[in-house]
Amino acid sequence: MFRKRLLLALISFVSISIGLIIYLTLRENTYIHLIVGETFCEKFYIEHSQTNQFIIFIKYYLVDFLWCLSLVFALTSILYSFSKKLIIIISFVSFILGVIFEILQYYCLINGTIDVADIIMYLIASIVGSAI
Repeated sequence: MFRKRLLLALISFVSISIGLIIYLTLRENTYIHLIVGETFCEKFYIEHSQTNQFIIFIKYYLVDFLWCLSLVFALTSILYSFSKKLIIIISFVSFILGVIFEILQYYCLINGTIDVADIIMYLIASIVGSAI
């Protein structure tokens, strides 16, 4: 059981780290940039085509999948329970948090633009997370 908990924590850390790298290298003017400073982030930014569909997917949608998956795995490892019912509840709560995040964007309470594709990414991550 300890190994599974450690593996989930590791996957959570790797997922959120990849998302952070994507934000640092492909995105501009995000909360990450505010935290660490725009000048620091400019050192890592990678110029890219705005029309490359693969880059667009990574830049705007993969990060949503990664943070939601990271949340599911982190909560599961922290709560240290692997009952299927609890994992499904954790996955559902993670999905709902993502939807709330999109609603807050819709009402301009936080930066961003509501996007149905983001909600789909949260849903897929929650399903993947509940499959553990």
